[in-house]
Amino acid sequence: MLDRATKRIFLCDESKLGTRTAHLLCALDEIDEVVCNIPLHKELKK
Repeated sequence: MLDRATKRIFLCDESKLGTRTAHLLCALDEIDEVVCNIPLHKELKK
């Protein structure tokens, strides 16, 4: 799906920030936009 998407939006809540998992979906630089319920650091925003 990500390969065919024209825009990639990552949606998460604050409980997921800073956690790690064994599965990698994509790199942060492959995401066009991040939507979260709290303000993010400017290096995470595009």
